[in-house]
Amino acid sequence: MSIRLKLSLSFILLFLLVVGLLLASFFFFYRGDYRDGLVADREHYEALAADLVKQAASLEEADIIALLAAQTENGDQMLLLDSNNQLIWSSGEAPLSTRLSVKDFVIRDDKVRYALRINYNFHSRNQVIEDYIFQYLWLIILLIIALFMSIAYFLHRSITYPLSVLHDRMIQDPLQIKIQARHYRNDEIGELEKRYDDMLVRLQSSDREQQTMLAAISHDLRTPLTSIASYTDRLASGKITNAEKINHYYAVIHQKSEDIRLLIDQFQEAAQIIHHDHTMNFEVVTAARFWQSLLNPYLSDWDDVDASMDYNSHLSDTAQIQVNKPALQRVIGNILCNAVKYGGHPLFVDVHLFQTKHWLVLKIENNGQPVPGEQLPLLFDRFYRIEASRSKEKGGSGLGLYICRELITRHGGSIRAYQPTRYDFGIEIQLPLISS
Repeated sequence: MSIRLKLSLSFILLFLLVVGLLLASFFFFYRGDYRDGLVADREHYEALAADLVKQAASLEEADIIALLAAQTENGDQMLLLDSNNQLIWSSGEAPLSTRLSVKDFVIRDDKVRYALRINYNFHSRNQVIEDYIFQYLWLIILLIIALFMSIAYFLHRSITYPLSVLHDRMIQDPLQIKIQARHYRNDEIGELEKRYDDMLVRLQSSDREQQTMLAAISHDLRTPLTSIASYTDRLASGKITNAEKINHYYAVIHQKSEDIRLLIDQFQEAAQIIHHDHTMNFEVVTAARFWQSLLNPYLSDWDDVDASMDYNSHLSDTAQIQVNKPALQRVIGNILCNAVKYGGHPLFVDVHLFQTKHWLVLKIENNGQPVPGEQLPLLFDRFYRIEASRSKEKGGSGLGLYICRELITRHGGSIRAYQPTRYDFGIEIQLPLISS
């Protein structure tokens, strides 16, 4: 339940409780004190009327009027009526507010001689309200205070306290915070805590990747630079006079310099992909024709590499995909370059192309050294290498498959590594079809 809904329900509940308390207190006030007061006053005036009628039974009319005038109370009205209910005498005006009355008769010689009517005021409206406030409102105020304190405690436990805890976490070093599995509340505060923890995970992961990147850059640059420095020192010493050796040293220096340039290009490309600085223009192509043209060079010429490719396509002539040609050329180049580096000798590569209802599927399998199953998902992480010694020997930077994954993802597709049944290693790429 969201905090907004909780607050709305809390204030609605508070309003209903206050209204309910007011109605209940007024009900009990009316059923108790107010009604009892009505009964008591009526009994009082009935007794007064009976007493006056009893005294008036033996008096003349003038004496009766004098008796009634002496008994008139503040705000009350007494009326003396004849046997025909005609007014003989009255004391003042009738009460303006709540008016009640009692009536009795003066009986003489078994005949009704006069009627006595007393109009009296029980309580004015202001008096009723004052009595009610005096008796019950203090209790209602206490209850309202208690309700507001309960809501304040609820707000503290639901909003203020968790935000304070989150603030204390935020002022700590985010790279030093240990993230533990926890249960998040099902509201905005829980969502905020979850997003903050997710941010910490990404931040700490990014920091680890940066540390790995710095170590990888240092490692990958140190080896060729060491070789360049070594061969340069030998040439500078003047002790090498053999022309063949000198040419060999220059060739090694040139090759190591070229390795450094390639590494820097890969690092720069990876950085552009990470920050989405690399703009990609897409075009719609016929899938079968595009992949045929892309893989055609590898079917005949592998640049003095003992390798061969078997290409099988089961795509329809109408299947279309949206591609960035240079990006997919780079992907295929990286995958086949890895096959040459780490595959068998001689190298056998099988390429299978087929389509499902919504996807084009490309599978590239080759012989060579198998990759452990638990390491297959990690191959596409930045700077990940299966064996550091093998990567050092082959010149791998750990960025090739990472770049492949990012480029395929920007095509709306997916890429994964798997262990095929026929050969030792396989890569599967899926790209969305536009039409088929």
